[in-house]
Amino acid sequence: MTGWTASDDFLTQGPYHANLAGFSDAFVSKFNPSGSVLLYSTYLGGNGPDTATGIALDSDGNVYVTGDTASTDFPTVDPLEDLSPSNAANGAYLSKLSASGSELLSRPTLAEPATMTASESRSTAWETFI
Repeated sequence: MTGWTASDDFLTQGPYHANLAGFSDAFVSKFNPSGSVLLYSTYLGGNGPDTATGIALDSDGNVYVTGDTASTDFPTVDPLEDLSPSNAANGAYLSKLSASGSELLSRPTLAEPATMTASESRSTAWETFI
């Protein structure tokens, strides 16, 4: 499950990022098949507002997350992109997390402002996209 939150006490477990980094961050959470046990939950974001609007899994269970970022320090691995404020503000991203949710595996793809959406289901506590 993915979405975004501005909560600084959002439940994390085995996280890549344990703390809120900006005004809002994306989150990625994984539950067991019955939905009764939280397997991991992590923030994903930088110093600006970040959202997540899509999620997919590969055959190894790695997680691909899409969304929008206005962060100048959005998490990267060996970045090719210039994340200076003029280049990072209001861009779209695609990031890959490990199956355990504890490691960023690939550099995110950052793009011009765009809308990347998936089927949406929303709650009042935070935005959730499934």
